[in-house]
Amino acid sequence: MDEDEEESFRRSARLKQALALHGEDTIEEYESDLLDTLVLSLPSLLALVLFAGAVTGVVLSSDWLRWVSVGVALLLAKLAFDAVRAIGWLAQNHGWMALVYDDRLVLRHDSDVREYFWEDMEAVYVHSRAARTEFFWEEEFPNKVWMETWPPRIRFWREWIEIQTNDGSRVRIPSGISEYEGLIATIQSEVSDRLLNGLRQRFHAGESLAFGPFTVRPTGLEVDGELLEWERHRETWTHKNLFCTDNWEGVPLGKHVPLEEVPNPGMVVMLVTDITSDYIYLSDEDEEDEDGEE
Repeated sequence: MDEDEEESFRRSARLKQALALHGEDTIEEYESDLLDTLVLSLPSLLALVLFAGAVTGVVLSSDWLRWVSVGVALLLAKLAFDAVRAIGWLAQNHGWMALVYDDRLVLRHDSDVREYFWEDMEAVYVHSRAARTEFFWEEEFPNKVWMETWPPRIRFWREWIEIQTNDGSRVRIPSGISEYEGLIATIQSEVSDRLLNGLRQRFHAGESLAFGPFTVRPTGLEVDGELLEWERHRETWTHKNLFCTDNWEGVPLGKHVPLEEVPNPGMVVMLVTDITSDYIYLSDEDEEDEDGEE
């Protein structure tokens, strides 16, 4: 069995049917897999079993053991509540499928089928409560940038990506889809590959670029009306689910902004990196001059 035949054999019947309808010339394919769904559910099921055991201990135990069970049940109550939400979320969102083509993205959820062309997408929002988010870009393809997230084991139902098209419509893709991290990286990089150069040209022509609460201006980076000049800008980065900026004194610019409020967050980081690299190099040269004088 060659590689193509092996890949075709591994595809589910649903996926084969979708490919027959939309075309088999995909770049990547993603779908909600039953085994992956069960694996994601295991921590939630374990939390429920432990909580049920503690509640049983409250009912059946006596004296000091009952109080111990009450304490354990209280400690596990929030975890059990999150587990119920997670299992319900998995049941509701099982059945998602995403087909990535050179020119478009096809999304299927049960009988609902939507098709989005990359050139019609103007913004991508990343909603994350992950313990870690990080900016990535490919050196061979400098216009392909994205924010990568690592969804938590139980509270993964708080993760999603949202696409906005030129006509203002939006579609939300939940994290229950298999290899979700790869899908959101692909979507962000395909959109940025088509938009980033145009944004650079507009900025160098003197235009200010708005990204939700952030505005990239020729004079500096503005957040909620507060401006940080480029020569004083130190870093723009993400911390967990927050989008942060500070100056060389370590003073943050305004409030830290929730990541989901910033459209195309990877493009914002890349633009700021492009702009401030000149100031960073100048700062390094000044330090070298001072060392030489000494």
